[in-house]
Amino acid sequence: MITVFNRKELIISSIDSNIIPLKIDPESITADTSPLCGAEEILEGEYKRLNLTDTQLEEARQRLNVPSDIEVQFTQETPQYWYAGARWLVYVGVYADGKFLAGASFDPLNMEMCTDIYTYSGM
Repeated sequence: MITVFNRKELIISSIDSNIIPLKIDPESITADTSPLCGAEEILEGEYKRLNLTDTQLEEARQRLNVPSDIEVQFTQETPQYWYAGARWLVYVGVYADGKFLAGASFDPLNMEMCTDIYTYSGM
């Protein structure tokens, strides 16, 4: 049996930082938590954010040599674990008018470009 909690039951503070504090409000949980054997309390804590903030996306733009005078849009994929490098990576794509300009998989903790690196080479 799997117990699913409503979003209201998990209180997440998601500010523009690399740490996400997670706290569970036991008063709002209406489901039977006995199958979890206390595991719901293990979830509480601070987690490192793996998706990139706006500041990190701008840093990615600079590292990919995309000029600041071009209006761009960013995409970022779901974080993937890179076993060879033993780290999490987020692929970032940089586009202008729907055309791909540059992209790379970044380590979100130190913004190191790791794989799939395509730097800007002009339009």
